[in-house]
Amino acid sequence: MSRNFSSRIRMFKLHDVLYLFIFLCECFCHVKSVPCRGTASYKLQFQAEWKNTTSRPAGAGFSGLIGCSHNKCYRMWKPGEKASLGVKNVAEKGDTKVLEDEINKLVRNRTTRHAFTRPTPLAPQRTSDVIEFNVDSVRPLVSFITRITPSPDWFIGVHDLDLCDRMTGDWLDLKQVQPVSAFYAVTSDGIGRISNDPSAPWTTQKRELGVFHFSKMSDSGRSSTGEFESDETFICPSKASQTNMSYVVVFLTSLLVALIL
Repeated sequence: MSRNFSSRIRMFKLHDVLYLFIFLCECFCHVKSVPCRGTASYKLQFQAEWKNTTSRPAGAGFSGLIGCSHNKCYRMWKPGEKASLGVKNVAEKGDTKVLEDEINKLVRNRTTRHAFTRPTPLAPQRTSDVIEFNVDSVRPLVSFITRITPSPDWFIGVHDLDLCDRMTGDWLDLKQVQPVSAFYAVTSDGIGRISNDPSAPWTTQKRELGVFHFSKMSDSGRSSTGEFESDETFICPSKASQTNMSYVVVFLTSLLVALIL
């Protein structure tokens, strides 16, 4: 066998291996996401489990809870990001009014659904009343917070929780989220950036603050047929306006070039 022929065989095999590797990467990395249809109703309960009395100050508990269902265009809070005025008010004082206004202003453009609240404070070892809310194909995520009392600006909560099973396209029947650490809004520095609080004495007592229970009550998704809009196809209003402005700039530029020529 000639040396040139052998090198061609090696090159051919190398290309085959590379193509196979790329194909496998695409198969594993581009898993098809299946959005959920229709609307689903859920009930939420917070089971407070602040059991460690040595780390629990007198009068400890949790303030009223506030949350909403939404899509990717809205973020109530996330570690490392700046806290809105509404989130800071909840974290500092347990006041939900501003955050509720922030949420409800985005209902018209279908970024959020109306805020849900549980105004009654909760003792450190009690289960809250049931809070009912809806999610839909455009707004399948849920976020909420509740303040830890007494504290300067500490809270626990959930952010951007997807209640849609993207593998099957079905709404989840049950979901449990266990907050294992407190967060704080760092409001004393004037920036209000959300972070884990290493100084809170209960953060070392893992899984002792409570559990959030989600359970589905009803689901209209399976009865819906045909094409539908989902959170994956929904265009955020800010991006839509940027796209429209780009079209205007391109049109005006083309018109100017035509006039010059």
